[in-house]
Amino acid sequence: MLSDRIGRKRMLLSGPAIDALAMLLYSLCRDPLQLLAVRALHGCGSGLNMPLLMAIASKVVPMRRVGSGMLLLGLTFALPLLVGIRGSGAAAREPGYAFVFRLVVALLVAAAVVALLLLPETKGENRPRMGAIGDF
Repeated sequence: MLSDRIGRKRMLLSGPAIDALAMLLYSLCRDPLQLLAVRALHGCGSGLNMPLLMAIASKVVPMRRVGSGMLLLGLTFALPLLVGIRGSGAAAREPGYAFVFRLVVALLVAAAVVALLLLPETKGENRPRMGAIGDF
């Protein structure tokens, strides 16, 4: 994996950066094709987050607390969905959808700063490189 070579923290920070860019672009979409393209970009950014967080947690959380660590990690993804659905609907009625997307950008930037300051850098073990197909 690329994150094993260049570091998981650096790769993890690219996920929220892509998400933040997608959120800004959502607020600028004017037709369904633009929305579809931005959604694809957003999916790529979001797809980086959970596997990298799990890999970092496996290195940082003590072995005896791995179950609790994974539970807390799952909650960090579930709770924003529950709160965000309710809160974004209310916010979209009054200030508008563009406000909601820009608010999420601010939250992603804040999360990236916290991750940058608090998360240690981890890399994967030195594994042999994969060869050509059939070298298994």
